[in-house]
Amino acid sequence: MKIVVIGCTGLIGTKLVQDLRKRGHDVLAPAPDTGVSTITREGLAKALDGAEVVVDVANAPVWGDETALEFLERSGRNLLAAGAAAGVRHHVALSIVGSERLPDCGYFRAKVAQESLIKASGIPYTIVRATQFYEFVGDIAQSAAPLDTLGKEIRLSPALIQPIASADVAAALAEVAVAPPVNGTVEVAGPEAMPLDELVRRFLRATQDTRKVVPDVHARYFGGLLSDRTLTPGENPRIGAIRFEDWLGRYQAKSCFAMQSPLLATAGADNSEALASSFATSYPGVVAFITVVAEGGFSKAADRLGITRSAVSRCIQKLEAQVGLRLLSRTTRSISLTREGEILHARCQPSVALITEAMEDLRDLRDGPPRGRLRVSASVGFGRKVVAPLLWAFQEKYPDIEIELHLGCVASDFTSDRIDVSFLNGRLADSRIVAKRIVPMQTLVCASPAYAVRRGMPESPDALMLHDCINVRLPSGRVYEWEFKVEGGLRKLTPPSRIMFNDDGLVLEAVLQGKGIAQLGGYLICDLLREGKLVHSMPQYAPDDQGHYICYLSRQHLPSRIRVFVDHMTAAIRALDLQCAGAFSPTPDDRQVALAPMVPLRGQ
Repeated sequence: MKIVVIGCTGLIGTKLVQDLRKRGHDVLAPAPDTGVSTITREGLAKALDGAEVVVDVANAPVWGDETALEFLERSGRNLLAAGAAAGVRHHVALSIVGSERLPDCGYFRAKVAQESLIKASGIPYTIVRATQFYEFVGDIAQSAAPLDTLGKEIRLSPALIQPIASADVAAALAEVAVAPPVNGTVEVAGPEAMPLDELVRRFLRATQDTRKVVPDVHARYFGGLLSDRTLTPGENPRIGAIRFEDWLGRYQAKSCFAMQSPLLATAGADNSEALASSFATSYPGVVAFITVVAEGGFSKAADRLGITRSAVSRCIQKLEAQVGLRLLSRTTRSISLTREGEILHARCQPSVALITEAMEDLRDLRDGPPRGRLRVSASVGFGRKVVAPLLWAFQEKYPDIEIELHLGCVASDFTSDRIDVSFLNGRLADSRIVAKRIVPMQTLVCASPAYAVRRGMPESPDALMLHDCINVRLPSGRVYEWEFKVEGGLRKLTPPSRIMFNDDGLVLEAVLQGKGIAQLGGYLICDLLREGKLVHSMPQYAPDDQGHYICYLSRQHLPSRIRVFVDHMTAAIRALDLQCAGAFSPTPDDRQVALAPMVPLRGQ
């Protein structure tokens, strides 16, 4: 099933794309940086071509009344028009629980307008309304802090709210997307309801934010007054699995450095500086402080750090001002630690040493001999036939690199699957990865010599209808479409077949046994063509716009183990002769002698 996700780079969109791909669906993730815009309509029609489902989780850039309304209406109209033209069978959109109950909030009004456009479009639809996300609790706190008490207290309504984890929202959207449209609304909410002020209070307590939360029934929520019904779902909502306390525990773990740092905790408690500002002050100060103690003076510490003596002095003065304590006793002849300085040095010196050691190890990984673990992914067929046999030579050359090769029918996700390098075949649409084309990819119609003598070989795509074709069912559930270059364009067709597999290896085995014909990748059949075990036809119709690619996430700061692997495998695969269309092109006469011994190819 081809599913297009609009808003694929946001909090929900990234999770949704990963979820749907793991379920085996063909997911397109268009975005402005890939040349697709729902506002200007650039690239939109092409992105939706052949799509069965569209999921719209795009978010307006700001919550201002007019801006949000204009964005959601224009984006919605353009997307629905393109969807209708493309024959989309299910339009799914993410909205907000209680949007019609908070008319004083401009963003909620904009979501109501968006829902109205969807309902009037004529496209079968499902609107998924979600309660507020756990991930936005901090933003709620900031929006509710009065300017005259900034840094001291937050006033919030005690009305009930039933927040949900973004991961649960993405999972619900994935389930809705692959199910039939309900032409109505589905609500999703977290497993527990609680007063809004208590929700924020628990969040601030967990993040060591000392601001006081004051319950106030007149406090507005993004411009609107709340009741217990405003932000809570109706009857029988879908309930997420992740509890707030569990999510909060993971959130704390991710922020453990900031939460456990006594300097940052002090900064948060005693003044209103932002966390980032506190970190920028404390970390350079701690490094300067540790270096002064180790070198026995400011001048030697400055030489060690590569900065001026006055810069070292300023760093330590800022650190002392931040903690409100003197750390060093200075005289014209000596420097010594105060009692407070001794405590700080004992706590921080081991951590700074570990950080320094880690940075040196990383520099060594970048600039030293290649080593470490490399996780590589490829399709089953290409991985078995091409990639795996080449790994032994690579490992002999780089024995300190450990390789994990993961083969699958669905392309791996670099982030969630922790993949370093991926081999991909065909046409690539994701411009967010670096894709180096190794060699062109051929797809050829082939059969056994016995089949060619018995049934002949097709001379045009239309002639496939008269043959015993063997098809492949893709992980997405769709049947593979045979592709041909006809009059400068691409023609796709799915010929009828009596047998179908979900594995190219099984298709190839059936072809070798003379059971029928199939369109297969050249890398699978080149050797068999040269050996006379297969023949192929219609090379003039073979597509010429596909390739075999070696892919990775970024050119910047590329570890040496990835760099040498990419260079080695590119050279090794190019050295293989995977270009078989020009090497053997059977003529009608070939079919009559197909059972006779084949004449060796030139150079073989």
